[in-house]
Amino acid sequence: MRLYFVRHGESTANLLREFSNSGFKHPLTEKGVEQARAVARALSGLQVEQIYSSPVMRAVQTAQILAESLQAPLEVTEALREWNVGIYVCYRPSSETWTLLSPVNMASRILPMPWLRLGLTGCVAALGAGYR
Repeated sequence: MRLYFVRHGESTANLLREFSNSGFKHPLTEKGVEQARAVARALSGLQVEQIYSSPVMRAVQTAQILAESLQAPLEVTEALREWNVGIYVCYRPSSETWTLLSPVNMASRILPMPWLRLGLTGCVAALGAGYR
């Protein structure tokens, strides 16, 4: 068995620079839809048996595009919900803070966290998650 992990396409939360890991808001942008279609085209030669998605809107929309294109069933599961970013939910940081919280900068702070290494993903992150 092979597993492929696909990140959602660009969403309105990316454009707003807003941390949004709960609720059903922030749909894909037109660019995000095209990104999902591009991934579907790239995976089109594979025999995909099942697609799983986080319940967050941008992830569901990305997964729906993949499921339709690859003719695979889609299961939305709470088990894949993004981790809680605590006080940063709906937070819009300054450009300087956004850069500081970017995935590259965050990796050095997040990866050493024992709760993440132990798989305790229900814990609330002190620093939140960043994306561009």
